[in-house]
Order: sequence, then C-alpha cells, then structure tokens
Amino acid sequence: MATRKLAILALLAIGVAVANASVFVFYPITIGAQPASPPLKFYAGSNANQNDLSGTITVSLGDNGTSVDITVHPTYQYTYYHNITVVKNEGSSALYFKINVSNAISGLPTGGKAYLIIRVGTSTHTVDLTQTGAQPSNWIALNSGEKAEVDLEFYIPEGVALPSSISTTVHLVYTNSNSAGSIPSLVP
Repeated sequence: MATRKLAILALLAIGVAVANASVFVFYPITIGAQPASPPLKFYAGSNANQNDLSGTITVSLGDNGTSVDITVHPTYQYTYYHNITVVKNEGSSALYFKINVSNAISGLPTGGKAYLIIRVGTSTHTVDLTQTGAQPSNWIALNSGEKAEVDLEFYIPEGVALPSSISTTVHLVYTNSNSAGSIPSLVP
C-alpha cells in the first residue's frame, strides 16, 4: 500500500513538472546591413564661427556632417542668429525632415523663448525649443541638391538675471516619404 501511494505521488510530481515545463523553440533570422553614405548633411552656415556679442558663434560639425554642436551667447530682449548651419540634400531624390526636440530647452528664465528657424527657399518653419516632440507638424521637403538654412532666435526678458547656461537636445529626423507616420522612439 505504501509503495502504491509512493508511486502515485511520484506520478503526480512528474505530472506537475510537465505541466510547469516551458518549451522554447528558436527560429533563425538573418539580418544584413549595408551602410551607405548619408544623403542629408550639415554644413557651416555663413555666420558659423563668426563674432558673437561675447565670444564666437561656435559651430562644430561631426566628421561625416551628420551632427552639429552650436554655442551662441544671447542677451536681453531678442537675439537672432542668421544662417548658422545649413542642411543639404546630397541624395538623388527628395527627402523630408522634422526636428525632434528630445529635451525642452533648460535654463531659460520665466518668460524666455527659444526657436530654431528653418528656411527653405521662400518657406519658413519654426521649431519651439521649449516644447518637446517633432516639429513642425508637416514634413519639410528638401529636393535633391537643395539646402535649408538654420537660424536661432532667443528672447530673454529684461529685469531677470541672465542664466549661466541654456541648453537643449534636438534631432534632425529625415525620411524618404512625406506621408511617413509618427517618429519612432529610439532605444537608449
């Protein structure tokens, strides 16, 4: 009788183990990537590395023209920086881009404003650097060989202390379709 009970308990234990077993099946996926030259690149604008109110309008381009670091020195009221960088489509077909403000500008005093202004031909597009997300609402078209000039505008109200630093992080996001959906989030 004890042997029978022991056998029943052993069968139950095996049954519970089988019920809780996990099965994993692996299917192979082969992924290939063939990196290509970037069709959209940053270049120094006509005001890049020129005299600023204090110091220099610093524009540092990445080695491949796919990144740019800008430092300016605004003061009270409105300070406008004309043509500090240029975005050029070196590809063979039209491309469409937006600016994605990853981190809203920090360091501006209350009432302060900051804008990135993009000019393509006679069209002007404004990006509010105090608001996160992709701007403007429509994709900006840039035909093959066409350039977009990029300006900056700051407003610091009079009567407040000047901040020691103001900064933001934005990305130029481009696609080959003007009907592209929303910009995906990157995996950090």
